[in-house]
Amino acid sequence: MSNGPYYQGSCECGAVTLLVTDEPLAQGSDDQGNGWLVLDAAAVQVSGGLDALSTEFRDDGHPCSRCHQCRQWLLAEGDELTLIADILLPAEAEPPSPELAERLPWRLY
Repeated sequence: MSNGPYYQGSCECGAVTLLVTDEPLAQGSDDQGNGWLVLDAAAVQVSGGLDALSTEFRDDGHPCSRCHQCRQWLLAEGDELTLIADILLPAEAEPPSPELAERLPWRLY
């Protein structure tokens, strides 16, 4: 068992649960105020409800995953990073550095 950070979260209906084993790299929000956390992709696992997770392609062509029961957007992956909705975890971080922001041309919402 790791002695590092450990977070668990779920979608609004509880059908999909996530396990995060590292601190977020950054935190931010989009123009509509929807918050997100940036994590190393290796630190994020779907720990339950994989069958309730569906992947859809956003307008920008990047895949995002959501619970197909409550329709909540949960995560988007790219460039070895994962964006997750900030309401899923009780973690906080600084805004992304310019270097990290360049690696995030995709969005969650």
